[in-house]
Amino acid sequence: MDRFAKAVGNVLKRFVERGIDVIDVKEIWIDSSIPLDMIEELIKDGKVEIPDGVKEIRKGRSVLWKRSK
Repeated sequence: MDRFAKAVGNVLKRFVERGIDVIDVKEIWIDSSIPLDMIEELIKDGKVEIPDGVKEIRKGRSVLWKRSK
């Protein structure tokens, strides 16, 4: 699971580098090919190191993770 969490973290870093701060899990899935349910679980369990530039991670209209101010 650590390998997948690191892969998701790397995908998030690439989004931040492109100036994207609100990310949908489907976008992570497209870039990583990791199953959606696994991405969701890794984020909810706090196993992914989320870069500072990410404000929010969504699944459709619901918020999976949001940076606290």
